[in-house]
Amino acid sequence: MIVNTVNCKGFMGAGLALEFKLRYPEMFEDYKEKCSDGLIKVGNLDIYENEEIKILNFPTKDDWKRPSNINWIKMGLLYFYNNYKKFGIHTIAFPKLGTKNGGLDWEEVKDLMERCFANLDELTVYICLDNSTPKGTEGKMLSILNNLTDKELNELGLRANAIENLKNNLPMKRFFQLSKIKGLGTKSYKKLHAYCYKKVTDTDNGDEAFKQLSIFESE
Repeated sequence: MIVNTVNCKGFMGAGLALEFKLRYPEMFEDYKEKCSDGLIKVGNLDIYENEEIKILNFPTKDDWKRPSNINWIKMGLLYFYNNYKKFGIHTIAFPKLGTKNGGLDWEEVKDLMERCFANLDELTVYICLDNSTPKGTEGKMLSILNNLTDKELNELGLRANAIENLKNNLPMKRFFQLSKIKGLGTKSYKKLHAYCYKKVTDTDNGDEAFKQLSIFESE
């Protein structure tokens, strides 16, 4: 199982959530519908599951426009502690909850997470960081991205200014950094992500799902 940090308003437009949205569009549609129905709330965790993967959506924000709240992290971790045995899992990978776009202090959050995970029976927990050299699927995607030809970029339908802005920022060290390039919009990001991801997955059986996520390098 892998953990995705979400808000309660049905948006996955940045950071880790955007990575999940691009890789698992069916999960996003399920999440968006549940948000519309008022089922995604801070303090409650939601599971999406298909034949390939289990995703635990962990609300760290109420509104995507606002910062995270440390109390919401505590509530979510308490819910996890009380319910993890019902999930039917042996391994789970957590990102740094609420610290990237949420603005929380990692040391404070890390202490909460480590205390929560200290005495979990028959469960291996990975706390994952975003400062490692990319491996697995992301590393392969970056290799493709950094070596795209003019022909490939044009065939992707990127506009001339988007191609120029991309080239001026290559090589990229992390795939998510594409979203920070000025003049490279969300549509271009999605096209590049989909193209590179498909090229990797068409030729690679892949690692465990949590190892494939761009921010997931375990501590």
